[in-house]
Amino acid sequence: MNALRKELVRTSMRVRQKNKLFERLSTLGDLIFPQRKGLIKELSLSFSADIDAFVSKHFVDGHPKGTLYILREEIKALQGMAKVLTLNTQSFSHTRTKLSECWDQIREVEKERKKERIQKRDEFKQNQTEIQAKIDDFVKAYGEESVKDDEGHKALDAILVTMRSTELGRDEVKALKGQVSKARSLIRSHEQKEEDARKEKEREKLKLKTEQFKEFQGRVQSLIESAKEVDLEEIREQQETLKKDIKEASLLNNGDKKKLEKDLRLIKDILHERQELALMSLSTADKESLDKLRQLLGQRQNQKNEIRKRLEDYRKQKGSSGLDFEKALSFSEKLEEDKTLLSQVEDRIKELEAKIAELKP
Repeated sequence: MNALRKELVRTSMRVRQKNKLFERLSTLGDLIFPQRKGLIKELSLSFSADIDAFVSKHFVDGHPKGTLYILREEIKALQGMAKVLTLNTQSFSHTRTKLSECWDQIREVEKERKKERIQKRDEFKQNQTEIQAKIDDFVKAYGEESVKDDEGHKALDAILVTMRSTELGRDEVKALKGQVSKARSLIRSHEQKEEDARKEKEREKLKLKTEQFKEFQGRVQSLIESAKEVDLEEIREQQETLKKDIKEASLLNNGDKKKLEKDLRLIKDILHERQELALMSLSTADKESLDKLRQLLGQRQNQKNEIRKRLEDYRKQKGSSGLDFEKALSFSEKLEEDKTLLSQVEDRIKELEAKIAELKP
């Protein structure tokens, strides 16, 4: 409307016609402006109601409810919207007043929180100092080797638990966790050294075991090679000695020992083969004599076992409390007789074994 009025003023025409146009613009303005005024009033009332609803929802008894940052952003948005919308003077003033009060309340809360943070910061620092002292004490004790590795891990875990139950700021927590991690790295470094030492010890043990196994293999092989020529009794003695050494070898496991014992059995086969060849080379008379001597040796050994059994029975009966003097004396005489007989039988067995050894190849 204003633009049309200005354009009409600048336009050259008869006054009568210009006046008619002004009259028509005036009539048109009477129709438009009351409607615009009503819309502005309706919009202003609605916007004021929204402002009141916002204030009553987020600001109760002068205290903001919710995140302050979000409330600040919403207040800025509402203030910007009030400038964009065409509001009447009353609504615009109402909006500015309400939002300014909300802004002041937010500032007051932030001021209080800042004061609390300053107070908390001092408390955080004090708590940090106390926990740091515990960490320093642990590092000192661990350096003096008065704390074992597993105990050290438990002690540091306990410090972390204490941190969780103590009021600390984010920066303090970060710093203390770094110190705990640094202290734990000392334990892990020591554990790694022990692990390396253990592995080195295992490697050395494996090396010694391998050397010992190779040594026994050499002895077994040497004995196998000499079993075909050296005296049988000497080979048997060496075999028993080697078997005993293998059994007592502390570095060898059961698998290694079984493998060596398996190789030793080859010597036994060689000895049997040599004995068979020697027996086959004996004369018929020597073979018969050897068989008779072996039979006699078996008889003497059976006799020896019988005498030992009788001696054991005599001892039991003699020790019984139910025997009278005469029976006890009789058992004593029998005991002495069998002892003498046992000695004679054992001497005879030795003689037979010597003769058999002479005839055996």
